[in-house]
Amino acid sequence: MAQGWHGLMPRVVGAFVAITLGVLLIASFLLHDVTRTFLIEQVEIHLQRESRLLLEVLADHTLTAPNDPLSRTVTALTEAGDLRITVIAASGEVLVDSEAPAEMMENHAGRPEVAAALQGRPGRSVRFSSTVGTGMLYLAFPVETPDGRVVVRTALPTAAVDESLQRIRAIMFRLAVASLAAAALLSFLFSRHVVRPLKEMTSFARRIARGQFDPPIKVPGGGELGELATAFNTMAARLEQSLSELSEQRAYLQAVVGSMAEGVIAVDSDSRVILVNPAAQQMLGLVSDEVIGHPIQDVVSLQSLVLALEDTLQTERGHLVELELDQPTRRIVRAHTAALKGSGPYVGGALGLIYDITELRHLERVRTDFVANVSHELRTPLTSIHGFTETLLDGADEDPETRRRFLQIINRETERVTAIINDLLDLSRLESDQLEVNWSILPLRRLIEETLPLVADVAEQKHMKLLVNVDPQIRVRADEALLRQVFINLLDNAVKYTPDSGGKVTVDAEVRNGVVLVTLSDTGIGIPPADLPRIFERFYRVDRARSRQMGGTGLGLSIVRHIVERLGGTIHAESELGKGTRMIFTLQHAPEEGSEAQGSAEMP
Repeated sequence: MAQGWHGLMPRVVGAFVAITLGVLLIASFLLHDVTRTFLIEQVEIHLQRESRLLLEVLADHTLTAPNDPLSRTVTALTEAGDLRITVIAASGEVLVDSEAPAEMMENHAGRPEVAAALQGRPGRSVRFSSTVGTGMLYLAFPVETPDGRVVVRTALPTAAVDESLQRIRAIMFRLAVASLAAAALLSFLFSRHVVRPLKEMTSFARRIARGQFDPPIKVPGGGELGELATAFNTMAARLEQSLSELSEQRAYLQAVVGSMAEGVIAVDSDSRVILVNPAAQQMLGLVSDEVIGHPIQDVVSLQSLVLALEDTLQTERGHLVELELDQPTRRIVRAHTAALKGSGPYVGGALGLIYDITELRHLERVRTDFVANVSHELRTPLTSIHGFTETLLDGADEDPETRRRFLQIINRETERVTAIINDLLDLSRLESDQLEVNWSILPLRRLIEETLPLVADVAEQKHMKLLVNVDPQIRVRADEALLRQVFINLLDNAVKYTPDSGGKVTVDAEVRNGVVLVTLSDTGIGIPPADLPRIFERFYRVDRARSRQMGGTGLGLSIVRHIVERLGGTIHAESELGKGTRMIFTLQHAPEEGSEAQGSAEMP
């Protein structure tokens, strides 16, 4: 991975080279100063030796004033080398100089070495000489003469020292270049040895971030890098295991929440939706992708639920609210809210559990209606029985005709109570799981024709026609007794509610989509549209007074619906007020002729 100068390797190499360069520079400066000092000292030692010899030679000359012998001696001593000799009076005036005419030279009293010598001690100075145009090492010695003190100064050029230093600097430069190259190479090799495993670890960490845990890091050798690689591999293995466990738990939780019949909706501490299961989506008319991450007040229109969740977030108190939903269908739901604890004492969110109580409310209403209807249905005949019995006991039994009429009424009302009780028992058996269905293969037309005589007398009295349009080859799989009861109830209702004006009851059947579709239609009074959805409910009557007058219990169609459903079919009614009603239901088709049922079995 090329990272330019921001990578570790360039930094390590740069650091090594910078340190090496710094060390070399410091060493070069120190070596330069030490070498220069050493060379100057060597020149000074040589000059001191020359100066001692010079002083012995000049001891016989007059030194306090310019003279030819002194000039010739100074010239002779300096011809063979670079030695420069200067004789300076106490006033600083140059008396003799081997390099320039004395009268042309300025006063030297201010020269450091001369000033020191004029004070009675040897003087030393290294500086550039404007007279000869080069750097010089000066040694000045005080000489006491009978006429006063003079200064004898000797000097040697430092050009040799500078040349030696130049050569040393060239050597140092080559050494520095070689050292820097060696440092760069060594640091590169070292950094590559260190950086390569680190790059592998970085790449491995990025793979871990993407959820890829293989292959593990392989770092040769031991040491800290090996331990770090081992720790990375161990961490990755444990992280993979933890993520796998979390993934399984998350999948299990999602499966549980997703399969719940109750709705679940959860919000975080900012009231943003973080979870909504399919049941809640269906109940509240939401789409998961459109609500996740949005404030709940923006996506849920039920203010009571929103307020309950927000109050739970603030107070950590749970709430129980009952709601009525109109979309997508009318439902009654109950929502329970609870706080979701976060890390520490803070509330991490709130959860709403929504369960549908529509069926419960319906069952409660049905139960209430059932109790009221049973009480009402039984109270009327029992009241009649009680009233006529009291009348007989009070003396009405003395008149044979009155007694007979009262007893007939009591008998009729008793039969009505018995019919209600029998229908209730039949309905109870049909609704229970203990009812056995004796399956058999039945010719449908034959069973209908055997049932018609039960209503034929009443139909004849009303001048009605009973028509059967059923193919004799159609066979159904059903319980004969139960199916016969279906046709009895339906034919009885059709005949009862058809006027005495020569109506007609028709039974049709056809095989359609693998089932037998049976239609029983009449030309009777019909059923109002508002009552049509409820005619299969227990004790429900379109016209209660007329139904009782005709001897109905209000349970017949409810029994028919339960029987058809136990036989694996469905039933519904179609009607037009004043023109008649059609009862349409399905039965299991038995396409192949077989023997009539043996034994009993539960409905498949």
